[in-house]
Amino acid sequence: MLSLPTSADDSSQLKEVVRMKIVVQPQKQGDERLWQVRLDQHCVSFRSEEEARQFVARLEARLREPHSLPDWPAQRMAS
Repeated sequence: MLSLPTSADDSSQLKEVVRMKIVVQPQKQGDERLWQVRLDQHCVSFRSEEEARQFVARLEARLREPHSLPDWPAQRMAS
């Protein structure tokens, strides 16, 4: 399971924790063996375990990157 602390603003004391259950498992489809990555209730299939694990590594790296949240009130006033 991936747990990432995030914050909307570096100066803010408020922190949000994002939790996503990520599971890599083999999946049989007819005579073919696929690998499935489950992200909570969503599934993505891959041809090999290596492809599935590369996807998970890329996803985790992107989720760990800093993210800034938009200033919603300012956006509403502009439209």
